[in-house]
Amino acid sequence: MRLSSSILPHSRLLAAAAVLATIAAPALAWVWHAPRPSEPVAAATSSERQRESHTPRRSIAVLPFAEASAAGSDGAYLGDGLQQELLTRLKMIPEFKVISRSSTQDYARRPDSPDAIARELGVDTILTGRLEKREGHTIHLEVELISANDSATLWTHTYNARESGLTNVPTSLATAIVKQLRVRQSGRLRDTWRNVPTRLPVAYDTYLKGLSFDGKSGDPIFTAQKALSYYKRAVQLDPDFGVAWARLSRIESFLHAKGLMGAAEVARRGLQTAERLQPAEPETLLAKGYFFYWVTRDNEAAGTTFDFARTMLPGSSEIPAVKARLSRSKGEWGNSLGNWKEALVLDPRNSELLLDCGATYTALRQFKTARTYYDRALAITPDDLIAKAAIAATYQAEGNLQAAGPLLQAVDAATAPEEAFATKVEQLLLERNYAEAMHLLAVRSDYPEVYEGRREANAAWFAFIQHFSGDLDGAKASALKAQHLFAALPEGEPGNPARAISLSRIFLALGDQNGAVKEARRAVALQPSSRDAVEGPAMEENLAAIEAATGEGEQHALETLQRLLRIPYGAASAPVTPALLQLDPVWDPLRRNSQFLTLCGKARLSPRANPNLSPQKSIVPGTFPGTTHSNLE
Repeated sequence: MRLSSSILPHSRLLAAAAVLATIAAPALAWVWHAPRPSEPVAAATSSERQRESHTPRRSIAVLPFAEASAAGSDGAYLGDGLQQELLTRLKMIPEFKVISRSSTQDYARRPDSPDAIARELGVDTILTGRLEKREGHTIHLEVELISANDSATLWTHTYNARESGLTNVPTSLATAIVKQLRVRQSGRLRDTWRNVPTRLPVAYDTYLKGLSFDGKSGDPIFTAQKALSYYKRAVQLDPDFGVAWARLSRIESFLHAKGLMGAAEVARRGLQTAERLQPAEPETLLAKGYFFYWVTRDNEAAGTTFDFARTMLPGSSEIPAVKARLSRSKGEWGNSLGNWKEALVLDPRNSELLLDCGATYTALRQFKTARTYYDRALAITPDDLIAKAAIAATYQAEGNLQAAGPLLQAVDAATAPEEAFATKVEQLLLERNYAEAMHLLAVRSDYPEVYEGRREANAAWFAFIQHFSGDLDGAKASALKAQHLFAALPEGEPGNPARAISLSRIFLALGDQNGAVKEARRAVALQPSSRDAVEGPAMEENLAAIEAATGEGEQHALETLQRLLRIPYGAASAPVTPALLQLDPVWDPLRRNSQFLTLCGKARLSPRANPNLSPQKSIVPGTFPGTTHSNLE
């Protein structure tokens, strides 16, 4: 069982303290009475028609600036950073379609013609550039504005600037583009563009390094932490650099949502500083919106803040994307899909948006449609383990483990993103291969990239799996180690349901049934379905699993499952389905119950008799490191 992105890593129930990474299988028609598939699609189509009536008059894609510096130069980040700064300014212009940076990144490696790129991105102009970092701290930038209709050059210009004057380059370039394309620019916008974010060149240079990582494709946690390291350095160099403080706050809020202990307080301080220094900056508003969304979980305040930010950044794809997530959290599935489609118009080759849109369809149990979006993401990044894991999760949810397994072959404990790693462990659990699942968790704990909070959640997960494998004594020993790991952590955010879920697992493995149920109920109280239609039901699913495992409240668990089968939830986690009820070992305590068998949709299925399951593997002795992973080999 897999839960939510704010819930640390892992599988369905065995992923209950986990990242939102998977999706679930279709409930049978007589069980699931969620909105008809046509309902959200119809709402989205109506929403699209309304947006299409306001199609922007002009459109542009800014391709990555080719880096032409001498061998050994570290100037590549300048092109990425300046491209992002230019795009931020252009997105402030109403009625101007601006393709986001994430959709243009791979064109740096592709020799496509401008007209082919324009057709692929749906724009009428292309800006290309060639940047060279020369001796004497001088930047040489050549740009060309190209018409998509006939590949004719509309305008060219060359900028030569010392690094001390870099802050002026994005504004100069944006002003020239607006003039060439005859796009209307207000006086207020001209004043905004004239604002200099920092007077310290080295701080701006460091900030550009952060921008070069921020939003880059790849493991989102790794790239976020790399960007964060540069933003922290930038504000150390210039404590009055408000935009850098805002970017820092955004990433810390994101890392809090991913379970990083202590990130919420850093995000709060960064936001307060940004508001004090540059309260009217769009970046400050975005940071505030993300703080409400990821940290305080105040969706109403987040929505209001992003709506205001949208008036300042009408061409931003990230605002309709986050509005899609907010609508989803409120159970407004049609609005969510409409916002995803709007975001994808501005960012059509953003694999993260495609994955998230697919995840929304997964929450609705529309798995075939979900896979079309995942396939589009894979077409952009063919080796993306997160996309492959998302597809695998839909097959898991449908009970098709043979289709899911090959998609996860490349996932290992050392290199896989958390989402893909969690899905791989989920696959092993559904196959009843407890030994290999525990081995992966133990090996993962040895890697320094596993950050504070994640390793502790893995330890709780390990003990949880060991409990369901039948090794009760070993599970108790592992749970004690997990308990000590959590005790050594700073208190962190007591309102984070991730810790409550992990503790519910630990108490279950220790044999403390009251403690397990208490913590599972606390997770539900911290993130109720009434406040979050995506992740709240997942908290209830965890409680049902704990109640089933302890025997405390079995009837309540069954009633919860019956209700959960009728609703969509768990956008990047899997809503419970009949197939998963049959396969997941977490529900083994209920298998003799006739009401549970009815929910499964067919007669009781013995795990060993199920052709989709490999034979149950022997239990491997050992406990979670403390003892090292060599004990599990």
